[in-house]
Amino acid sequence: AMVDYQLECQSRLNNARSRHAQFRSRERRMRVPRAFEERIEDIVIVVGEADSWAYAERSKERSDELIHWAAHRPATGETMSIIVKPNGAISPGTPKHTGLDPSLLDQGTTLEDAQAKWRAFVRDSDAICSWGKYEVSLFADNGGYLPKTHIDLRQVTRQVTQGNVHSLRAFPSGVEGTLNIGGVEIPGRAGRKLHALIDVVKALIEKRPVSSA
Repeated sequence: AMVDYQLECQSRLNNARSRHAQFRSRERRMRVPRAFEERIEDIVIVVGEADSWAYAERSKERSDELIHWAAHRPATGETMSIIVKPNGAISPGTPKHTGLDPSLLDQGTTLEDAQAKWRAFVRDSDAICSWGKYEVSLFADNGGYLPKTHIDLRQVTRQVTQGNVHSLRAFPSGVEGTLNIGGVEIPGRAGRKLHALIDVVKALIEKRPVSSA
């Protein structure tokens, strides 16, 4: 009877361990979006920059305005970078925090042209990946099209690392100046941000759950 009891206890322990392992597997699968396992070809990383005014200086004529939009598709290396000429005056702090010279902004394209080029780049089935929600919200508020699937890389990274992740400065790129990504020259801070997010996405793809055969 004692032997039978010990065998029953061992069986319960093994079952509990198995359930715990399955739970941990499900938990990990929940943290890493399924797009990183099943739709890698649809992943598009985006970054944006704004002509942003200090809170005390904001008004209807001085709201945040999209001035740079860049995107990269890791599966193919396709990359785009568009500088948009502001409609109004440029905030004094914009050149410093974006790394974009006012002369470069003055040579930028129209917002309508930028949206058309982006629409030719993006697919309805794409999963848009950004660091936080501000930049994609700014793009949408400026009339830009966005697919239905959006992945907040900051939130996903926070869940996977089980830590507080606030800024892309936590992922230093180690590079400065204009960057060449996918054969496209990307000036200013957007290039460094995109460079860092490409590394983040690569790390998440490596951590994706591996489906059993």
